[in-house]
Amino acid sequence: MTKTPLVRILVVDDEPSVGMIFHRILGDAGYEVVSASNGAECLRVLKKTEVQLVFLDLQMPGMDGVQTLKRIRESHSTLPIIIMTAFQTVTSAVETMKLGAMDYLIKPLAADKLLSVVQQALNVTKMSSQVQFVKPSAGSDPEIDLMAKSPEMQRVMALVSKVAPTDVPVLILGESGTGKEVTARAIHRLSKRSKKPFVVVDCAALPESIIESELFGYDKGRFHRGR
Repeated sequence: MTKTPLVRILVVDDEPSVGMIFHRILGDAGYEVVSASNGAECLRVLKKTEVQLVFLDLQMPGMDGVQTLKRIRESHSTLPIIIMTAFQTVTSAVETMKLGAMDYLIKPLAADKLLSVVQQALNVTKMSSQVQFVKPSAGSDPEIDLMAKSPEMQRVMALVSKVAPTDVPVLILGESGTGKEVTARAIHRLSKRSKKPFVVVDCAALPESIIESELFGYDKGRFHRGR
């Protein structure tokens, strides 16, 4: 019988209770959990231990979550990282997403939510491994620079190659973990905006009252209240 590959998850948080919660919930679900109490310790763990997913607290003494994320990306460019914070701000969410964080979560997390997030992150990573990006050669057709292994992904990539050069909005639908973000990144990779940043925004993490202004801007003085 083939043994299921071990999934090791690193939790970086200066609050010991958070690590204990992750150990209990994820350990019971069959995951191996390792902990780090700060950014420097996180980097040391990653040097000597292979992990498949990182939960990274945003507010930590010394090297904070943003600084730690930047350092991780220097040596682990594709490692999925999920940011955690008890203090939600739009600025920090956008900044960490620009740096390559996979998700941005508000603490505390319920057990079912945590398990769902882990499974979704692992599914996206698995889906990403099925798509191979090849550096375009001079004068090559960008449509053949994107390859997929499975027949299903080949059909998806055929659609991607059709819509990517256009200048129209694209709506991607699917269940959690089916690769919507992977597909969006593929479209961006083949579009005329490929040299521009790819910014992921979790609309569910933004207050409904400000989501429109944060995404599209607002006129100066619009929210000014007179005395």
